[in-house]
Amino acid sequence: MVALVLAAALWFYASTEHRYERTLEVPVLAETGVAGEPDDSLVVTAPLPATATIVVSGVGRDLLRLDEESFFCRLHLEGPVGALRTYRLTPALVERRGVEADVTVERVVQPTEVTAAVDRRAQRSLPVVVAMDVTPAPGFVVVGRPWSEPAQVLVTGPRTVLAGLHAAPADTLVLASVRADVDAVARISWPPTSTIACQPEQVRVRAAVQPVAEVDYPQVIIRIRGVPPHTVAAEPGMASVRLRGGVEALAAIDPALDLRLFVDGRPGPGAVVPVQCEPDARFVVTALAPAAVTLASHH
Repeated sequence: MVALVLAAALWFYASTEHRYERTLEVPVLAETGVAGEPDDSLVVTAPLPATATIVVSGVGRDLLRLDEESFFCRLHLEGPVGALRTYRLTPALVERRGVEADVTVERVVQPTEVTAAVDRRAQRSLPVVVAMDVTPAPGFVVVGRPWSEPAQVLVTGPRTVLAGLHAAPADTLVLASVRADVDAVARISWPPTSTIACQPEQVRVRAAVQPVAEVDYPQVIIRIRGVPPHTVAAEPGMASVRLRGGVEALAAIDPALDLRLFVDGRPGPGAVVPVQCEPDARFVVTALAPAAVTLASHH
């Protein structure tokens, strides 16, 4: 038994004294540096690889002491601002992180080069676009448009990229058979090829869902559009309207203010024109009587 232990120890010592190669996945750390520009005012225009694969060599006992945190690849990105440059990843860019082992970085396996540019960092407040697909249960209806809280987020990123943005898109939320108001959390989504960040990263997305109802509103005034005032009149001058929507939303409707019935007066006296209702996200018009009126000279 003693002979076996001694033989094993001798084999282990001999094997750890030979030189070997080992492959490691190490972090890539990017630094920006442009003459006359503070480093914190610059940002990479597109994401860089998070890691690089390297090969190191050394005696076995030293290689056994290494892990992925033993090295990192430092990439120094230089200007001018906006200029796209290609950088070769070489062993000279690989640095040790508190490693006392006698090892050598032989080569960078992948990626062997990266293409990147830096731009000035900018900030903008952008409105959140809520993408919500809500299917209410039978007998219920979605009232109005979904909204977010907060309505805007602070976006940080490359100046040229932010200049082309008009909104911050939230993740799509799909819900079915909904019987109550929606109150959920959605993340602001950016393409994986971007270096955009925002605060907050998540928003509350909400939608009003109410039991459906129908209400009749008689004697709603029909207004004339498209011609100077007091030129033509509608005969009859009022119409009855039936609305369909959420029970609470319809209860808050003021017919004199919220129901905007109108006709186009440009065809002139004697013309028969359809009655229209200005769209409102709180309701839909299910009946309108009369559906058309005759234009007459204003008296």
